[in-house]
Amino acid sequence: MERSRVLTITTALLAFSLILAGGFGIAVNPNFGVALAQSGGLTLSAIAPARVVAGDPGFTLIVTGSGFKASDVVTLDDSDLATRFVSSTRLLATVPASALAGAGTKNIKVKPASGDPTASVSLTIEQKSASLTITKIRPTPVSIGSSSFDLRVRGTGFANDSKVLIGGSEAPVQPKLKNNELRLIATVNADLLKASASLPVQVLNADSTLSNLFTLVVTPPDQAPAIVSISPSQVDAGKPGFTLTINGGPFDAGAQAFADETTLETLSVTTTQMTANVPASVISEIKQVKITAKNPDGRVSNAVTLNIVKAVPRLFSVAPNQAFAGGPNITVHLNGENFRDDSKVLINGLLDSRISVTRFSENVLRVILAPELRASPGKFTIQVANTDSQTNEDDLSSIFEFNVREPFQVSTFAGSGFVGLSNGNLSEVRFTAPSRMTTGPDGNIYITDQLNHAVRRLDPRTGNVITLAGNGTPGLVNGTVSTDVIAGPPALNPIRLNNPAGIAVDSKGVIYVTELGNNIIRRLTPQIDGSIIVDVLAGEVKPSESNANVLVGVAGFKDGTGNEAQFNKPDGIVVARNGNIYLADANNNRIRTIKINTDGTVEVSTLAGKDPGNVDEVGENARFNTPTGITIDENNTFLYVVDTNNLSIRRVEIATGSVFTVYASASSAIPIDGGPGSGLLMRPTGLALGKDGIIFVSDTFVPDAFSPTQVFVQAIRMVNTNDGSIATLAGSLAERGYVDGSAFNARFSNPRDLLLTSDGKFIVVDQVNNRLRMVSPPPTP
Repeated sequence: MERSRVLTITTALLAFSLILAGGFGIAVNPNFGVALAQSGGLTLSAIAPARVVAGDPGFTLIVTGSGFKASDVVTLDDSDLATRFVSSTRLLATVPASALAGAGTKNIKVKPASGDPTASVSLTIEQKSASLTITKIRPTPVSIGSSSFDLRVRGTGFANDSKVLIGGSEAPVQPKLKNNELRLIATVNADLLKASASLPVQVLNADSTLSNLFTLVVTPPDQAPAIVSISPSQVDAGKPGFTLTINGGPFDAGAQAFADETTLETLSVTTTQMTANVPASVISEIKQVKITAKNPDGRVSNAVTLNIVKAVPRLFSVAPNQAFAGGPNITVHLNGENFRDDSKVLINGLLDSRISVTRFSENVLRVILAPELRASPGKFTIQVANTDSQTNEDDLSSIFEFNVREPFQVSTFAGSGFVGLSNGNLSEVRFTAPSRMTTGPDGNIYITDQLNHAVRRLDPRTGNVITLAGNGTPGLVNGTVSTDVIAGPPALNPIRLNNPAGIAVDSKGVIYVTELGNNIIRRLTPQIDGSIIVDVLAGEVKPSESNANVLVGVAGFKDGTGNEAQFNKPDGIVVARNGNIYLADANNNRIRTIKINTDGTVEVSTLAGKDPGNVDEVGENARFNTPTGITIDENNTFLYVVDTNNLSIRRVEIATGSVFTVYASASSAIPIDGGPGSGLLMRPTGLALGKDGIIFVSDTFVPDAFSPTQVFVQAIRMVNTNDGSIATLAGSLAERGYVDGSAFNARFSNPRDLLLTSDGKFIVVDQVNNRLRMVSPPPTP
């Protein structure tokens, strides 16, 4: 019998703890649970209190669950109780004293306006204890919104370990002896005082005896609710229904909102805020609607106006909002609302035949700007107009400005254009298919000369180019390069590389090179005397099957120590400030990490990627398709990767390996410039990070078969990660060649990599033209 009573009390306490968690935000031990009484989407979870004694006065029963609506009613033995809706998870019901006259069990359910009620939860009524009695509590009543306070409970049969239950939940208690009478002082949490109620106060002794019930009355403050603001305060006529937020107070549990005479469905109520559903019927025509709030005591708030206005076009943004004079066609996205299939776009306030407009989606118009509109630098305005069917007048959006900028200029920075391997000044030096480049801490530019199988160094102060390693013959030979050899003819260099591609230099001047032909990572370490030691940093090497005296790299995939690891066409490479090396392992579709430990040992691991694909995920769950170019941000937090065959730019968080696509090409057959979802990269290979979310990309594509419908993309593109737009900065989306001059007259042939300079210019590796090109911004006005 005692165990049964204890179980009943424990269940009641747990139930009310869950109610508090849902209604007042108090934490609950998640290891406990209460059986649910369900009916379709309507669920009754618990009641509090769940145990009272015969002869108790009426009180407020707190009911918790889910799927509650304002029309739901709490029933006691199938008789309706006065019910107040608080939220979709909480109802308050008044249990009359007449229902508590005798001991027994009452069934509590929640009954919807239509459909079946929930299953029942029991309210247990016990015989009154002869020894444990509450005779007085104070203070009562208290106002809604009061702070936490001490409630003094007087009576008989109290013990030092007696508990005080308020609304079925145990409150912190301090026993106090006064005039030989033991009194209990219980702290009432302010979270219990957010709604009007008659909260049951009970005392529970250690032997599970329960006292009679006194009510702590929580009443509204002596003032009507006041509305301070509503959001939104203006909506378009004819739009669908929406959720209205009403700020002010004090709002009581069960408060209702009104739009003129229409009662709105209440979604939630707190002391300072209400939300309500405004149906489409209320906003079907242009007018002003008075919003008011009414508390259960009948007090009504002031009225605040909700303006129902004409649904005119609204323009929120234009992407992109600039282009370069003389550039290719560009598709501009106008983002806003209230667009129609027949919406017009005005240029400088007028219709313009040099644009074409299509409705891309409900809130986006696509506008193609013809070359004539962008032939010379300047500015023009863009505006959207809808024609009113009744007045035949145009309703106009706000105005946005579009800027046509001066084009960049392209010049030759280094290289004679002739195939060969020779040192010399900028105009004399010869490259053969240079691949990538980087800068070192000494300010020099380091270049992989791919088909010369060499690493070159360019001194921008003197304009002199020398060969550090490689002699024009592919192979795998390590060793030391003396200063005399470095200064002499490249043919005398003893080092052999095989299709060097990516290149990076750390803070100590050590050079790291990826080799497409050997599938290894080579290290070039400068010495105090100016010589260079070349060795294999990572990648498996073995004797050639045809000649045991010749070493070759092993293509494959394997993580592990430096000489155990395997790569497959490693390409772009960068070094972080902490010395860790990151590279794009193209044919393995992975981003790899190389760590050089303090004892000189090398560890290779995979940061992200596995099988080919296109998935934003973490670590090996992410997917790339031939990642090639790679760079690192200024804070060394993210890697940015050219995902070549996915035609996209990806971002990898170094700490977690989490991959995110910052730019994805549209599904188009031809390369175009434009806003989000319009632009297309054709075969990106290199990138450089600009300022304020700008990424410069080298884009090169040569069709496998020549036909009038196929194009040569040989261009430098500019991706704006803020608005998702892409624009061509220099070169052509239709042909290749070698031409210096204005950006869109200039021609490239396989621009593979980019390097930003400190003065806002960038250098381009123009691979097939065997040159380095300089792209310079126009002078600032």
